[in-house]
Amino acid sequence: MSHNPEVVAIRDFYDLDHAVLHLGLDPNNAHLVNLIRQKLAIPGNHPVDVSKERFTALARQLDTRLRLVLRAKEFREFDLTRATRLVTDMAGRLR
Repeated sequence: MSHNPEVVAIRDFYDLDHAVLHLGLDPNNAHLVNLIRQKLAIPGNHPVDVSKERFTALARQLDTRLRLVLRAKEFREFDLTRATRLVTDMAGRLR
């Protein structure tokens, strides 16, 4: 994920959503949650930001950053609300 809290990374949200939907990643897996917790504990990493402001910033990047790197079918399948819900749920498990 992005290391700078000022840089909103739409691709991170896409990658996680894609991994859950198409690659069998289980966001409830205790080992995965523990790995994320360890990564966020490294100095310089910041807590997961699931605020409305983050969602708005991500939505602005759909056409300017995400559409440019995905095939049309992949872009159509992506749902920012679903991806944000997934990240929000995972952030809740980190607490």
